[in-house]
Amino acid sequence: MKPPFLLFSIRKLEENIVRIQNLSKALFKDRNVNIFYAVKVNYSVPVLKTLFKNGIGAEISRPKELKMALEHHSQNMILNGHYKSDELIYDSIQNGVKRIYVESLSELIRVNAVAKKVNKKVDVGVRIKVSENNKVGADLDEVNAISKFQSEFLNISAVHYHLGWNVRNMDFVLSSLEKLIQAAQLLKQNGRNIDTANIGGSFVEFYEDQKQIYERFVEYQKRIPDFIKNIEIEPGRYFVGDCGVLYANVVEIRNLGSTINTCAYGYKLTGGTPSVALVSVGSRKDLRVPLVLFGHWAAENDAITLANETRVPRIGDFVRFRNYGAYLDTWFDQLSLDADVNFEFIHPYDELQKYLEAIQTGSSSILRNHWDHLKDELKSLPVKKGDLRLLLRSITEWIEKQPFSSDEDLALRLIYHDYSTLRREIKTYQQS
Repeated sequence: MKPPFLLFSIRKLEENIVRIQNLSKALFKDRNVNIFYAVKVNYSVPVLKTLFKNGIGAEISRPKELKMALEHHSQNMILNGHYKSDELIYDSIQNGVKRIYVESLSELIRVNAVAKKVNKKVDVGVRIKVSENNKVGADLDEVNAISKFQSEFLNISAVHYHLGWNVRNMDFVLSSLEKLIQAAQLLKQNGRNIDTANIGGSFVEFYEDQKQIYERFVEYQKRIPDFIKNIEIEPGRYFVGDCGVLYANVVEIRNLGSTINTCAYGYKLTGGTPSVALVSVGSRKDLRVPLVLFGHWAAENDAITLANETRVPRIGDFVRFRNYGAYLDTWFDQLSLDADVNFEFIHPYDELQKYLEAIQTGSSSILRNHWDHLKDELKSLPVKKGDLRLLLRSITEWIEKQPFSSDEDLALRLIYHDYSTLRREIKTYQQS
């Protein structure tokens, strides 16, 4: 593929799904847990199919998301978001959405009107305002007013908060949780059967912090009162953020730094956690100043400094942006000047055949530049799989023919050493 290109790993997505399912099941031992994916974060068809197939529900906020969730057979949906038209409320009720979260008394009144019109009782949750800086959600005074609204068409049974993107401040998490609990207790005191707490998302990518979600679940389980029997979780970025990797090329070398063929701070466009690296070997000469990468935008702020990079880049070198799997639809046209960014999903079996074809034609770039994904994908497959044996054999046989005559072939040397062992295992299996 011609850079800039983005690879999205379905295997990584499946790992993220299993991890959060297992953790929530183990830590919320005496509660029922429902996990919903925030569809707005990335609604690519392979992503939705993978999530829904693995039992993840859909958190929707607009008609397009409801339509896609229904098309791809989501079995469990909730409606959330800052604005919900009467039409979206109507369609959600008619299509069996499990719960509608409201942010104000006026919105609750609109939901009641639609529920009355279709003559159906609707489960409702209340989004709580957890800090003075929040622009959305109900404060305790409004929660009190909501609790006193009487209707045979509404069952107010849940509280919810959303802390934001990539929240790392545990003190803020716990102080917000206290406000969520206060709201739940107030609703319960006023006669509402509150049995569900929706703790939203706000988790960082697992690649960035492998302990965060465990530590947060432990605190939630310890602090949430016993009358809350159900926990809802709404990860978005946690599922897909670290599944995507964007690659660009160095296209020009300047005195002040290097220019690449995408926007240099592209991760900021998706709210992602910055993780940028020069992935080619480069020369041995040390830089005297930090490496600066300039993007293609005509703006001073389209630049990023790699403070720990000591190698001098070359034209054609690759730059890798991790954590690029979220909010792609919004910003994709900003990433390339000439045409759409090449976007490819890597699946554990069928997509590997593309690598095989490239290797058989002698393309070294498919190995050098896709190595992180390729190695992970292959290691996740059973060794006895026929197409895996063929692919591994083709890779190692091709590498063995290379001369390894310079430092530039270091990447291929490492690949060869990795797969020499695997190839011996394959030969042993074939002979047995």
